[in-house]
Amino acid sequence: MPHTKAQVQAAFKRARAHFKGKIPKGTKLFPRFGAGSHTTARAAPRKTSPSRRRRVSGAVRSVAHRPGLISKATSAIALLIGASDVIFRFQENPQNPAAALENLAVDYSAGLTKGNFDYNAAIRAYGPLVGAYGFKKAMSFLTKRFRM
Repeated sequence: MPHTKAQVQAAFKRARAHFKGKIPKGTKLFPRFGAGSHTTARAAPRKTSPSRRRRVSGAVRSVAHRPGLISKATSAIALLIGASDVIFRFQENPQNPAAALENLAVDYSAGLTKGNFDYNAAIRAYGPLVGAYGFKKAMSFLTKRFRM
């Protein structure tokens, strides 16, 4: 004899209590009584974001998303590219860090600490930062495009 809607609801209520609120995947609450709110076709495309959502016992809960290995490696490489000017300034004269700091101040102020604008100093200071930003954005696009 087929079950009524009330009997199916009661059975799933007992099942949720047994599974502590988590019904196993692949089970449908009302397959006989029509689709209801659970339709297979979506009107809008699915949104992808770093915080993923999961439906557990009727409630939508957000799930923490940790960055993967490729994302961590991309961030580390971008950090090295961006900090390359600082690293090389301290490698030029390791015995005199005060001179390295003075050279960095001249570079990052684009020479204005000496009274005139130096285009090459600005390129030396901000070129690696722009390059690191571009590298990070390009790798982010590629990893999303090819799902690495």
